[in-house]
Amino acid sequence: MDHQFGRAFKINQSSQYSSVFNNADFRVSSPNLTFIVKENKHSHARIGVVVAKKNIRRAVDRNLVKRIVKESFRKGEVSTLTVDIVVLVRGNLMRLNRKQQNEDLSFLWQSLIKKIRYRNPRN
Repeated sequence: MDHQFGRAFKINQSSQYSSVFNNADFRVSSPNLTFIVKENKHSHARIGVVVAKKNIRRAVDRNLVKRIVKESFRKGEVSTLTVDIVVLVRGNLMRLNRKQQNEDLSFLWQSLIKKIRYRNPRN
């Protein structure tokens, strides 16, 4: 896998976010994060991260959380799947240390992969 995270792997436009929110195939959740997933017609996965100012007040913390989530996506095998993923971050994620954040993300990525493969065995 190419270890770059280019534009092609990002959900950028509000219409793309709306499409995932309104037509989601399924969700995977933990107390700190929710992954909303929709199949796409691309040859790879795309990700968008939503962090509400209400949940994490400081912009520097919101940007850090986005970087952590995108990095875990980039390093994992999820990017080879054909789905759009919107990650909703809750405020209590910042209360966890980095190791716990990574464990939470790893658990959700694995749950997501299992769910996709169960629903669509050819992926």
